[in-house]
Amino acid sequence: MEDFFVYIDRLLFTFFNQTIANPVFDVLMPFVTDLNKYTLSFVVVGLIWIALIIWGGKTGRLVAAGLVLVIALADQFNSSVLKSIFERSRPCHFIDDGLLNVENVRLLVGCGSGRSFPSSHAANNAAGAMLVGWYYPRFKWLFIAIALTIGISRIYVGVHFPLDVLGGFVVGIVCAFVVIGILTASDWLYLNLFKKKRGGGELDKKEE
Repeated sequence: MEDFFVYIDRLLFTFFNQTIANPVFDVLMPFVTDLNKYTLSFVVVGLIWIALIIWGGKTGRLVAAGLVLVIALADQFNSSVLKSIFERSRPCHFIDDGLLNVENVRLLVGCGSGRSFPSSHAANNAAGAMLVGWYYPRFKWLFIAIALTIGISRIYVGVHFPLDVLGGFVVGIVCAFVVIGILTASDWLYLNLFKKKRGGGELDKKEE
């Protein structure tokens, strides 16, 4: 059964990496997959993050804090824990294993020295998309589409198998819900304990 899923994983990799290959995607997908390496990307994200804090109100500040937490959680848990457990090789590092071997991998970016499962790109982007979409539901499909595009780009450029990306999405979604739970609990505690207690103290002083 395991060999069957691995075989399907290889077939899907071949489809995204080779079958649908075209000159437009050969330019677009490497750009999309390496967005996190461009200075302009950090500047834009940084400005949006600052804008959430200054003009986003309570929701914006929750999202700004949540993004820091969820990206740190997803990235560290994925890269430092899960990848060391599974130790799966990337397609571009794949060692010949007979029928399940991937041949003629189209590598459009640097392969990287890290492990393959789960994809950290997929985990981080899914985590961010889920968190932002939770608090800003009007834009959830936009962020989901961005996360999906980045995930597919990792397969197209030859550095991840489809199962790696799917696993990364699952990790990111779980981490997002953990952080959403933390933020919700923290907000509830602030409103129902700290704020009420402070308000009660002020009322007591007025009555004196």
